[in-house]
Amino acid sequence: MKWFNKWFANKCRQAWEDANQPQEDIAVNSVTSAKVRRGIATSTGPTELHSRGVTFTLYKANGGHVVELRDYDPQTDRHANSLHLVPSDKDMGEALNHIITYEALKR
Repeated sequence: MKWFNKWFANKCRQAWEDANQPQEDIAVNSVTSAKVRRGIATSTGPTELHSRGVTFTLYKANGGHVVELRDYDPQTDRHANSLHLVPSDKDMGEALNHIITYEALKR
């Protein structure tokens, strides 16, 4: 029951401090805290990634593997898919290295 009393006291204290702030500060703080609660990274946040990711999917096929890469570009709002074939006689690590390098150079 002590945890509830502490939680309730903190909420009351926070409400009291928010009531004494000017309205502009409350609006800015509520938007910022809402973004943090939802996990949205802001431009000043340390968790923001400055690059977009690529999704790899590896399929087993007759005679080798198929590597599918999916990419989303938010600026153009387009999805890009590409398929690469890796024969069974080639080294998978070396082939993935070439695929990643090729896709990085395409950007």
